Amino acid sequence: MGSLMNETAHSSGMTVVNIAALALIAGVFEQVGHEAVHAVAALAVGAEVTHFNFWAVAHGWPGEPGGQLAEGIIAGSAAPAEILLACACIAAFTRVAADSTWRLLVLYVGALAWFSGFGYLLVDPFLASPDATGDWAKVTMLLGGGWDVRLSIAAIGAAGTVGGYFVFGQLALQIVVPRMERRKNGATVLVLPYILVGVVFSLLTYWHPVGTAGVVAVMMKLWLGHSGLFWAFFIKFVCDTVEAPAGRRTSIPARLQIGWVVTALIIISGSVSWLVVSYGNLS
Repeated sequence: MGSLMNETAHSSGMTVVNIAALALIAGVFEQVGHEAVHAVAALAVGAEVTHFNFWAVAHGWPGEPGGQLAEGIIAGSAAPAEILLACACIAAFTRVAADSTWRLLVLYVGALAWFSGFGYLLVDPFLASPDATGDWAKVTMLLGGGWDVRLSIAAIGAAGTVGGYFVFGQLALQIVVPRMERRKNGATVLVLPYILVGVVFSLLTYWHPVGTAGVVAVMMKLWLGHSGLFWAFFIKFVCDTVEAPAGRRTSIPARLQIGWVVTALIIISGSVSWLVVSYGNLS
C-alpha cells in the first residue's frame, strides 16, 4: 500500500511539473507575442522600433512624427491580435489529437491571450488620461476619452472576459490528470498555471524598463487579467457538474516530459538573460 501511494504521489508530481512547463512556455509566448505585435504595427505605419524588451516596445519617427491614427494603431494593435490568436487556439484545440499534450499548450496560449486581450479593453478605458501609458488607455484618449467611449470599450472587454470563463472552463474539462478527483484536477489544470505564471512573471518585473508604472500595469495583467483562469475553474469545476465527452479527454502523462521541461527552462533562462542585458543597456 505504501509503495502504491508513493508511486501515485510521484506520478502526480511529474504531471504537475509537465503542466507547469507548458504554462510557462505559454506565458512567455503570449507576453513576447504581445510586444512583437506592437513592434510590427510600429514598423507598418512607418515608425522605427528603438527598443524591444520582454515587457515593452519603444518607437520613434525617422521624419515627421506620425499622427494620432498611427499612434492609435501602434498602441491598440496588440489586444485585438491576442483575441484573434485566442480564437485560433480555440479552433485548434478541437482539432489537435486528444492524446497530445499540445492540446494543453494550445489551451494555455489561448486562455492567456484571451484574458489579456479582453482585459485591456475592460480595464484601460477607466485608466485613460492624457499621460496614460496603457495600450487602450491611449486609444480611449485618442477617441475622445468621453464616458460614452470608455463604457463602450469596457463593455466589450467585460463581455469577452466573462464569456472566456465559460469557454476555457469547458475546454479545461477535457484535460485529465490521472488519479485526481474533479476539483483537484481543475485546480491543477487552471489555478496552478495562474499562480505559477503570476509569481514567476512578477519576479521578472524587477527588470521592467518603464519602472513603477510598468510594474503596476504588469501586476494588474497577471493577477487581475489572468484571474480568468481561476474563475473558469470555479464556474466549471466547482459550481457545475457537467463532464466532458469521454472520447475527447486528454490525459496528461504521469512521466516527466523532458522535451517540454527543457524547453521551458531554456525559454525562462533566455527571458531573464534578455531582460538583464536590455535593462543594462538602458542604464
